This record gives sequence, structure tokens and C-alpha cells, in this order.
Amino acid sequence: MFRKINIRTLLYIFGALLAVVIISQVMEKRKGERTFRSELAAFDTARVTSVIISDPKNGNSALELVRTGRAWTMKSNGREYRTDKDNINNLLMDLTGLKAERIAATGKEKWKEFEVTDSLALRATVKGKNKILADLMVGRFSWQPSNNPYDRQGIMTTYVRIADEKEVYAVNGFLRMSLSPDVNRFRDKTLVKSVPGQLKKLTFQYPADSSFILEKQGNTWIIQGQPADSAKTSLYLASLEDLSGADISDDASVEGQPIFRLTLESSSAAPVEVQAFVADSLNGHIITSSLNPDTKFSGRNGLTEKIFKNRFAFINPPAER
Repeated sequence: MFRKINIRTLLYIFGALLAVVIISQVMEKRKGERTFRSELAAFDTARVTSVIISDPKNGNSALELVRTGRAWTMKSNGREYRTDKDNINNLLMDLTGLKAERIAATGKEKWKEFEVTDSLALRATVKGKNKILADLMVGRFSWQPSNNPYDRQGIMTTYVRIADEKEVYAVNGFLRMSLSPDVNRFRDKTLVKSVPGQLKKLTFQYPADSSFILEKQGNTWIIQGQPADSAKTSLYLASLEDLSGADISDDASVEGQPIFRLTLESSSAAPVEVQAFVADSLNGHIITSSLNPDTKFSGRNGLTEKIFKNRFAFINPPAER
């Protein structure tokens, strides 16, 4: 009987010790979850109603992206802009997928070092209908060379703090650049959108007698009564399928009549008109589009030449005799 009691006692002791170990592991796991968050922002992008980005290190520049139904608008410095929906979707995906690699600091004493204080950090606040979905303080960036000789990019790290928490986290990448409140980054830069197979007539209006019409008759494009070169024409029409400007020039003045004008007519949409106005030596021309009437684009970097072709771009040169 004494032997039976000892075995029973040992079993009780073993069970008690096992319970202590399990409880200890559970508590440690919960403690670790409190001090380290692998996901710094996790939200349903469909629930986002606005995003506010501000940067005190960049002259307190700020912008607000606002969703109304399926459309987005942007507000900055008292002005409202049309937006590029794809760039906003990319921003939201970057934020909701943001993961921490490690904890860089656990207290306020390191905030200034990592530039995550209110006066130094870029702040990105994502709002839903009735609550804040994410609120991040994005601090300084560091770079280290990679041990891999073929990796020239190296290791990029950004330090991030959740606005109402003390911990500072290390995140892969140059997050401050991707979150910069650059108004032009999120603006709609559309000049022309078309379906090449549905275009039927392009009217090029130029000075003097250099104007011409490129028109589709049946399956053939005609210019000045002669068939245009099919390869050259197809290449140009493809460039107009989704044409955007790069350099926005809001402050450029546009005076007088356009020096170049292109009107595109199709079988499925209203005509689109693109115009070029003479500008200063920096821009060359200022280009506007009826698809995006509130935006002015610089003609530098070859944009003018890309849009406003002369007639010889569509015909083969005469054969030498």
C-alpha cells in the first residue's frame, strides 16, 4: 500500500509540475505577443475611408486622401486634386502588409535617436468609418552593405513606432520615401486613354500648312489619300493606349492659342483633345488634355515629340531613283 501511495503521489507531483510548465509557457507567449508585434498594421483596405500623411521634417507638408464610394480625391494646402487610384491602392497594400523584423527599442528614451517623436516622425494615419485602422510614426532610415557580393542594394531598415505605443520596431525597406506626402505622386497624370482598335480618326493641327489627318478607312489607315505605313501607325496608336505625363507644372502660365493640337476620335468614346502651348525654356511646352483638364504637364523629356508627330512619321520615304 505504501508503494501505491508513493506512485500516486509522484503522479500528482508530475501533473502539477506539468501544469506549471504549460501555464508558464502560455504566459511567456502572451508576454511576447504584447512586446513584439510582427504585424504593425493589419486592416481591410475596403474599409478605409481616408489616409492622412504628414511630415514635419519636410516643412510640415501634409496631404489627405479621401474615398467617396469608389473614387478617391486628394486634399493638400487648401487645394483638391484628381488622384491615381492604382497608386493609392499600392500605398494601402504596403501599409496593411507592414511587418516588423525586430524590436529596436522598448522605451521613450530611444525615440529621438530613431526619429519617431511627434516632431521628427512622418505620420501615416489610416481611418475607417468610425475608427482609426492604423497610426504609424515613421522614423529614420539606415543602410548596411550586404554580405552577398552580388547584392548591391544592401539592407535597408526603417524604424517605426505605433502612435500610442512605446516600442520602436525595425522594418525592412525605405518606408519614409514610399510614404512621402508628395502631392504629385498620387495625382492623376492621364493624358490619353484609348483602345487602338476603336480609334478611327486623328487630326493633327499644326502651324502653317503642316496639319494633316490620319484616318481609318476599312482596315487601312490613310494619310493625305495614301495608305500609311501599318507598322509605324500601329506603334504610335499603341503608345496612346495609356499615355501619362511625368512632370506636372501647376504654376506654369498658359496664354494664347495652342501651337499644336491633336484630336482623337473613336467609335466608343467622346473625342479627346490634347494641346501644347509655348512655354519657357525649361518646359519647352505646356501640355493639357481634355481627359484631365485641371492638370498641366511639362513638355520636357520628350513628351511633346512623343505625342505630336509630323506626317512623315506615318509614311515611308519615297524610294530613291
